[in-house]
Amino acid sequence: MALVTASDGTSVLDYIFYFFGGLVFGTATIAIAIVLLVLGLKRHERLVKIYPYAFMIQSIFLAVVFLGVSFDLAFAARFAVSRSALESAAANVRSGVMPREPMWVGLFSVNKIDMAGSSVRFIIGECGLTDHCGVVHSPSGEPPAIGEDWYVHMDGPWWGWRQSW
Repeated sequence: MALVTASDGTSVLDYIFYFFGGLVFGTATIAIAIVLLVLGLKRHERLVKIYPYAFMIQSIFLAVVFLGVSFDLAFAARFAVSRSALESAAANVRSGVMPREPMWVGLFSVNKIDMAGSSVRFIIGECGLTDHCGVVHSPSGEPPAIGEDWYVHMDGPWWGWRQSW
């Protein structure tokens, strides 16, 4: 569940929490590994032979987790899987069919759907104390800014969106 929550691609606070949590986890893992190595040197010669491989596997695992969080690979995967469902929902909204909210669209829990011009905006998470974030389907280019909203181009007709109050 934590991976799904952190992969909305929206919350800076989630990113900070998981980044620093990862650093604490990595530091603790390395410290424990060093203590076990020292104890292993004193007690078990066989452990010392196996330990470098275990440490290498642990280090690779930590590097993969760090890169996954840093480059938001979980969000990219969820978005890739959910893209067609989001496009279908956007087409339905443009045709006048507004779905109930909240709802699941693909792998995203959508809290709100609205339109800004011809762009369909999906709120999928919170970013900060009062702001909401999501994605926007806008085939005609950059969506219109409403208030303090801002957008970041993702791919094709898709934009990342921060609804600021």
